[in-house]
Amino acid sequence: MSGIWNVEINDTSQKTGKAPTSPHKTIDVAKWTAKKKNAASDLWDLEHIDLVNACADFYLLMYLEIYQADEGKFTDHVTRLDELFSSYTDMAIGGELRHAKKKGAKTIPPMIRKALAGGILPTSRKSAWMGWYALRSRWGLKALEWCVETYSKPWAAGHYGGPKWGKIADTLRRRETGEYSPQMFVDICWGLEHNGGTYFGKYWADITFGHTLPAVLDAGRNVTDANMADSTLLPYASADVATLWAAHRSEIM
Repeated sequence: MSGIWNVEINDTSQKTGKAPTSPHKTIDVAKWTAKKKNAASDLWDLEHIDLVNACADFYLLMYLEIYQADEGKFTDHVTRLDELFSSYTDMAIGGELRHAKKKGAKTIPPMIRKALAGGILPTSRKSAWMGWYALRSRWGLKALEWCVETYSKPWAAGHYGGPKWGKIADTLRRRETGEYSPQMFVDICWGLEHNGGTYFGKYWADITFGHTLPAVLDAGRNVTDANMADSTLLPYASADVATLWAAHRSEIM
């Protein structure tokens, strides 16, 4: 197995915008497993966040920015979420590809088929996260295009792959090609769903956001005035954003 996983990863700064910690990096799944390495945090640089807070903050700060009352915090928040959601989306779509080994076959792109057959994208989700990192670092945007194509093939039906995962992968592709701005990307990500519900659940699987996040998202996208924001978004905001909102509340309508 180590022979399959010992993959050289070149500098990706010109390919994905997410360069690894060194110009050349190898992944040996046996060593990573032995050291209890975490693919999500150690490779993809993910951290645990309160999604409900983050969503409420996003729309409250967006509202404040309209009145030039956000003190620059909206841009900072968008930048942080753009980085986190880009990494998370990338990792999640790579993990889902592992199902194509049993469900798919000859219709999927050759390089994805080879990765599945060779064990670079194994049946374990977390190991597939490692393998996808290697593929993305080696092939950049091209690997992402293969991923989008894979989800459009006949194998992708029912509980695995399919149009919903295709939309998730294509959302990331559009972000990387510049078609979506960071703000547009984050706004779209809040509402993305896979076959089992909100797509955030592959890593940020916290039961507290299951029902609350959709409600906060709906409030954020439909808020029409500050009074409505007071009742629907403010109760879920972080302490810092709630303080900022209170400081500028008299300036907004």
